[in-house]
Amino acid sequence: RPVYEIDGQKLVPEYDEIYYHGDLQAQVFNNITTIELSGNLDLTYDIFLGNFSWGTIYVSHQSIYFASYEYSYDEETGYQETGKLIAFDFVNEGVVFGGFITYKGYVINQFAIDEYDGYVRMVTTEGWGDTVKNRLYVFEKTEVEGTRTLTQVSLLDEGIGKPRERVFSVRFYETEATVVTFEQVDPFYMIDLSNPLEPTIAAALEIPGFSLYQHRWNDDTVLGIGYETSENRTIGIKLSLYDVTNPETLAELGTPLVLMNS
Repeated sequence: RPVYEIDGQKLVPEYDEIYYHGDLQAQVFNNITTIELSGNLDLTYDIFLGNFSWGTIYVSHQSIYFASYEYSYDEETGYQETGKLIAFDFVNEGVVFGGFITYKGYVINQFAIDEYDGYVRMVTTEGWGDTVKNRLYVFEKTEVEGTRTLTQVSLLDEGIGKPRERVFSVRFYETEATVVTFEQVDPFYMIDLSNPLEPTIAAALEIPGFSLYQHRWNDDTVLGIGYETSENRTIGIKLSLYDVTNPETLAELGTPLVLMNS
């Protein structure tokens, strides 16, 4: 069992304080510790059996999400990337299991997951080369008879990237998402999530290079940080500003700042 040491005193949790889910792997202890910062410091813990490697972790104000994936091989379909999104919700009593759901592909980083207004949005990439497939999932958080679950309510699996292009960066902002894919040019996509049951690609902008990180500067502007490219090679660091006020006027503002390789 895991051991806590608090103010020099060792604390060994009882067996009935360790939880697991029968449909998930039970390889290691995952300890989620809550520390109360107001007044006297107070510590509580929750222990769940889970995966040895979680992959990408995203934390919202309501939950913590673990996005893990594994490879499998089938003689007919070849290699497959299958993932599980597992939620742990924050409640007054501590942390509780929030459900899980499977998805295809892998998540590049924590910015490709987002929670907003009771929905969890996630962008994934599956495959390499000619087999690449990019997807945007929308999951709804529900609770039925005390059981918390994640349910897929929509999927956008067409139009995010041209053939062979993988996702390089994602940023969610309320009812919008911006996605950058890359293989030779940088398509910058605006995705409308105002209707979580029917996400749509609102606009796309093709420019050289690609952004590895996007930062929402304000309501109308996105800062992209990545690389300039030439003939499919990176030639310098690139900073770009995008006007996302309206999908019909999606544009790159001014001249990008490019720091050329020496």
